[in-house]
Amino acid sequence: MKLYIAPVNAAVFLISCVVAYFVYRHDTRSAGDVPAAVAVAAAVVLLLSFLLRGEPPAETGSGDHQPAPTASVSAQP
Repeated sequence: MKLYIAPVNAAVFLISCVVAYFVYRHDTRSAGDVPAAVAVAAAVVLLLSFLLRGEPPAETGSGDHQPAPTASVSAQP
């Protein structure tokens, strides 16, 4: 089974890993701060995902999307 990963998504992941590594290695308080590195990696992924996202996928099918009918239940006093 093959899983296709878009090059932009791979770049976002690699950039976040590099930034997290630098945060981990350059922490002045201790030998390395794992929670801070994970938090920074998550923030970088989120930021780059918003900045580098492409065009939204085109909708398929007809443009007449009607909401589905809902059943209403009325209470009898």
